[in-house]
Amino acid sequence: MRYLLLIYGNEATNMQMTPAEQQVEIGAYNDFGNELQNAGAMVSGEALQPTMTATTVRVRNGKTVTTDGPFAETKEQLAAITWSNAPTSTKRFTGRQRFLARPKVRLKCAQL
Repeated sequence: MRYLLLIYGNEATNMQMTPAEQQVEIGAYNDFGNELQNAGAMVSGEALQPTMTATTVRVRNGKTVTTDGPFAETKEQLAAITWSNAPTSTKRFTGRQRFLARPKVRLKCAQL
């Protein structure tokens, strides 16, 4: 079965990190991706651009309306996505818990 892991972070907090702190966190994400890859569970994964680069597109009354930025102000922003395979729901939850328990990963929200 395929699962989509939505990884959230706080852009304001990330902007305050030093380059060294950013590299440590990126390393933690890479380690998680490597674990999935080695287990044969990785389908794909990507980091996303900051919300300031987003465009929201809506169709209202048959007209397309575009606006710069995300739809809503939130404390957490979608930061990355990871597609993975897991044979059982137990394995998918175990993988998510291992990811969130990493001491170098500052965010603490992920959705499956």
